[in-house]
Amino acid sequence: MVQGPGGDSLWTHHVAVIVPKSLKYRNVSNAWITGGCNENPEEIESNTNLDIIMADELAHTAEMISIVVF
Repeated sequence: MVQGPGGDSLWTHHVAVIVPKSLKYRNVSNAWITGGCNENPEEIESNTNLDIIMADELAHTAEMISIVVF
């Protein structure tokens, strides 16, 4: 959280969206919300981040869009 221009708090997040090739459910999605911090976005690597790997597996198994919120 950083200080906004008016003295209020400003929250930022990074979001990864996973859309499987075989998309069966178009009206349902999943949000995987992490407990981590996003101060170092360069550390969010899709091929090594366990949160993204978990959401990717869920998206492909359930055939629905899945997002990861950092």
